[in-house]
Amino acid sequence: MKWSGSTVFITGASRGIGRATAELFGQGGATVFVNYKSNEQAAKESAAAVEAGGGRAHIVQGDVGNPEDITRMFERVDELGEKIDVMVVNAASTAFKTLMNTKAHNLDLTFAIAVRGSLLLSQEAAKRMPNGGSIVMVSGPDTLFTYPLHGVLGAAKSSQETMVRYLAVELGPQNIRVNAINPGFMDTESSRTYMGAEWPNIKKRVENATPLGRVGTSEDMAGIIELLAGSETAWITGQTIVADGGVSLGAGIPQLIDGVHS
Repeated sequence: MKWSGSTVFITGASRGIGRATAELFGQGGATVFVNYKSNEQAAKESAAAVEAGGGRAHIVQGDVGNPEDITRMFERVDELGEKIDVMVVNAASTAFKTLMNTKAHNLDLTFAIAVRGSLLLSQEAAKRMPNGGSIVMVSGPDTLFTYPLHGVLGAAKSSQETMVRYLAVELGPQNIRVNAINPGFMDTESSRTYMGAEWPNIKKRVENATPLGRVGTSEDMAGIIELLAGSETAWITGQTIVADGGVSLGAGIPQLIDGVHS
């Protein structure tokens, strides 16, 4: 129970990477704040999984794109008399459009969550880390590759990765480390939704292009987040860890694009 006595706050914890991370910390005995925006039932299931693994869970509803919601969620942390040891900034949202078709409100939504929300969450969490702690943000492969319709999200996540470096410098004297993970192509609900009917074919091409021969899972990412939050990586801060099975090394690009234009 390596996380017994520790408190972890995870945004977007009702599904995908957020839920897998909540479950993993729960298995370590942590108290986990399970944030969700709209799917209360999914959040309850995630919280139940945390407690089934041996941890404690508190469900907190809130839109991380709304500063008032962020303030309210951390007031709940204070009401329960908790501090924060680990902050996992995971929630994201965007409109999948070309940059030339992107509207102002699409831009505002994406940056409100990935940039403004990430900063405000980090500020509030840091105030509640009296003995130091760890902030881990979840970036995305659209900072490395030009995915179709991902221009705005890629720009926002790139800003988030830059923020990680600056926060690491500012918060280092308080013994707070700040890092990010950059997942590769993931087998998640959002990936399946985005790819639609093309999912099986695209997934197969990515598997062929990846040195480790498969796509990533939420559990893969949860393990890396936990590692970055723990004492084993106490000398790592300000870094974005690319966790993509090696696909970004480029060795499999011919297999990846094979048949795309046929």
